[in-house]
Amino acid sequence: MVKSGIAKFVVLPKLVKSLLSLSHGNADVERGFSQNAALITDDRSSISDISINRLRATKDAVKFYRRGKVHEVPICKGLLDNVKEAHSRYQVDQEITQRILKEKEAIVAAAKLTKNKQLFLVEKEQNLIDQRKILQEDLENSSKMLNEGN
Repeated sequence: MVKSGIAKFVVLPKLVKSLLSLSHGNADVERGFSQNAALITDDRSSISDISINRLRATKDAVKFYRRGKVHEVPICKGLLDNVKEAHSRYQVDQEITQRILKEKEAIVAAAKLTKNKQLFLVEKEQNLIDQRKILQEDLENSSKMLNEGN
């Protein structure tokens, strides 16, 4: 305190407590990386981030109930309803993904068709230009022959 009765370092204790509450190491982060590495095997090398998060959430839920004993996880109506809802969302997501893939394939096919058509038209244009040159030369030759005959 200063002579006027006002505290000198009001924020300092809060700052120290906040700093001390921060993590002192990377153990949690490293543990998460290890869990991810255990989930991603050669069979599942292309697994998405969403799937990894779902697998980790399932594993954490099993750990929460009965210390990781899967057969002791309580099966209740709420859990079954959640599973049904998750399966329905998964099916909808799969349908959307398939529709998007089909649309992309259709776009690629249309682009390829357009490119082929464009190449055909360019080739046809070049043939017409070549024919025009030949006809122009024939006309010039005919005109010369006519002029020489007169």
